[in-house]
Amino acid sequence: MMSMCEIDAIILASGTSSRMRQNKLLRLLDEEKNMSVLDSCLSAIPYQLFKNVMVLVSDRGVKKNAENYPVQIIYNESYKKGKSQAIIKGTQQSKSLDGIMFFVADQPLLMKRTITKLVQQFTIEPKSIVVPVVEGKPRNPVCFPVQLKSYFYELQADQGGKEIIARFPEKVIAVSFDDSQEFCDVDTNEAFHKVKAIYDRYK
Repeated sequence: MMSMCEIDAIILASGTSSRMRQNKLLRLLDEEKNMSVLDSCLSAIPYQLFKNVMVLVSDRGVKKNAENYPVQIIYNESYKKGKSQAIIKGTQQSKSLDGIMFFVADQPLLMKRTITKLVQQFTIEPKSIVVPVVEGKPRNPVCFPVQLKSYFYELQADQGGKEIIARFPEKVIAVSFDDSQEFCDVDTNEAFHKVKAIYDRYK
């Protein structure tokens, strides 16, 4: 299935993992298959639905890992200034005519069918902000229309898509999902072990 909309995917993978004291994206979920957190994320992307898939990196190991996938790798030299810099850099590189979908790289349980459902919703309403929601809480990834690109350039420090969503609530379309585990991110050691246990159960 090909999307009728032209959408770029931007994957934010240039964080410092400060709470984990090691790069969380390179931690292995499956040692036998050498499957890292980043591998699991990039394996779930339905590449055929996107014009371009960009990965923002700051770490050599993450760059090397991402090179195994059909992505454009962009070095974020301003990574110490916060998440906003990766968002701005990715937005600057995007040439999509319709939308930009932002992913965080530490959601290793996210499924291809979920991403596809969000893209399908955006294709139906390409001037909307499409947000996955579980138990009333917004999650990632989120698809934004290109008409809002200029607002991303105003972000600072660790600001992100939440600021844009709050600014344009009338544009938001919530897509409901039942499984909160799928949207777990790996921010702490405890979260990593929780995600790995779920991954081991279903692999």
